[in-house]
Amino acid sequence: MLVTNMVKQGFKTAREISESEGESSNKYMDMAYDQLAQHMGETMNLGLAEMIYNNMKDRV
Repeated sequence: MLVTNMVKQGFKTAREISESEGESSNKYMDMAYDQLAQHMGETMNLGLAEMIYNNMKDRV
């Protein structure tokens, strides 16, 4: 829950900066999305491999 609130606040702040500095400052939102995606890719287990394995093991 703490992490969720931190992420929400970070996106809110990035959005406010982007809006106040104009179109060219959308880079703040892009950087925020890139960082979140990178972190999720490194640390999250989406369970796809396990789901595929469980689906395939019943067929073999």
